Amino acid sequence: MLHTSLSLLTRSLNEFLMQRFKLNESCAILSAVLNSDGSMPEQAENKVALSLVRVEEDKNLRSQAVQAEGSRIGHTKLYVLVSAYFNPLNYGEGLKFLEQSILFFEQNPVFTPANAPDLDPGILQIRVSRYSLSLGDTSALWAGLGAKYMPSVLYEVQVEYVKNL
Repeated sequence: MLHTSLSLLTRSLNEFLMQRFKLNESCAILSAVLNSDGSMPEQAENKVALSLVRVEEDKNLRSQAVQAEGSRIGHTKLYVLVSAYFNPLNYGEGLKFLEQSILFFEQNPVFTPANAPDLDPGILQIRVSRYSLSLGDTSALWAGLGAKYMPSVLYEVQVEYVKNL
């Protein structure tokens, strides 16, 4: 559920950005913020990277889990950081890509089988909303990740899926 949800969001954003900027190569990837040795992921350079920074059970919806045909509905919140990994010489270009990424998720806040035909059949819907952090919390997030701040936006992604018993 984690990989399929994040892959769909990354693929959809990538298609949008490639079309918007008339590009022939990928410009949005699913990537860790840093490699295990603390270095920047080379494959993320001059791209927008989606990184999972937290997973939690959606306790508000847990009581609404419905049992149907031997399955239950699960609700999970993913916190996804969308970062512009652009070389300092391309800083302005990175801001353009981040701006268009924000626009994409504002225009596409919900993914269902109706509007995302390649959505995994076990996923009922994905809801994406911006998650605002204070300046101090943003600083703490980046410090906790062990990285220096980059232009970014944090999203709360609510995934509703079928859990087989």
